[in-house]
Amino acid sequence: MKENLHENHRARMREKFFKEGFRNFGAHEVVEFLLFFTIPRVNTNEIAHKLLLRFGSVAALFDASKEALMEAGCSESTAALLKAIPLCFRVYFGSRNDSFVYDSPKKLMSLFTHEFPVKNVEEFRLACFTPKLHLIGNSVHLINEGAPNTIEINMRKLVKTVIQSETNSVAVSHNHPNASSYPSNADISSTRYIGQTLRAFGVRLLDHIIIGTDGPYSMRESGHFNIFE
Repeated sequence: MKENLHENHRARMREKFFKEGFRNFGAHEVVEFLLFFTIPRVNTNEIAHKLLLRFGSVAALFDASKEALMEAGCSESTAALLKAIPLCFRVYFGSRNDSFVYDSPKKLMSLFTHEFPVKNVEEFRLACFTPKLHLIGNSVHLINEGAPNTIEINMRKLVKTVIQSETNSVAVSHNHPNASSYPSNADISSTRYIGQTLRAFGVRLLDHIIIGTDGPYSMRESGHFNIFE
């Protein structure tokens, strides 16, 4: 009977994942779900909580060494899975972005949706594009991170990254870890400032994507803010 309860729980979580991805999963649920693949017929919820308590975050768990993971009670198979997850994302996006053209808000939302790990702090990210709107370097830059509900954008690092990439088109994004993706007044004013600053360098701001609990939001697509040319 207990095994059936575990299987039913796993089936419900798989169904939720296929419908929503990890959007409405807590950090421990993400780890719990991944552990399904190497730990059969066991309630992995408690194991996930213990791993997050020991390492502090999903990112720290993925970044831990094989030795540290095994010391925490993971099998070699589980350690290999956890180490493989972020590497798989890099391979996936690297191969996809070689020829992918980011010429719409929908495509930019798709790009940034996967760039924010399950964290309780806001992060600000930058993507730089070629004249044909291919992603330069097949990667998105982390500019800086802030507190749970606020972030002060590091404009010096943003401008430096833009200049070094020799781009003429960029998009920016940040997350609202525990709130709607609808932009705040601060989001609107900072986006306007970023756009004005970049124009002085001949660089076009394509969009500002906000990732919240209700999914991604494109400030350009909304058309309400009179920010984008």
